[in-house]
Amino acid sequence: MERLLLYLALAAAVALILLQLPRLRPQPDYCAEARRLTATILAVWAGGGSVTDAFDLRGVAVTPTGVSCAPCGVSASAPIESRLGSGELSGRWRLRIRYQGGKVVLEPA
Repeated sequence: MERLLLYLALAAAVALILLQLPRLRPQPDYCAEARRLTATILAVWAGGGSVTDAFDLRGVAVTPTGVSCAPCGVSASAPIESRLGSGELSGRWRLRIRYQGGKVVLEPA
């Protein structure tokens, strides 16, 4: 009987651990993603060309004069044309960032 109780307690502990696994996944580092986005925008603005990449963003503001993330203290000043339909980016975005006519164009990829 004691052995049965021990097995039941062990099974309950394993079940509890397995139920917690979805919460243990690493969360995206939104500030690192915002820094990576601003660095990409500045690189495209300075060197021309085009970059397509995915970003996990939260609270990144896009204006015609640049992008910024107030919670992270990150900003980049460059003339931007946004074709994203929103002034704030949150969530997972796959973006095409390209230089065209003296501006950096942000559009969904």
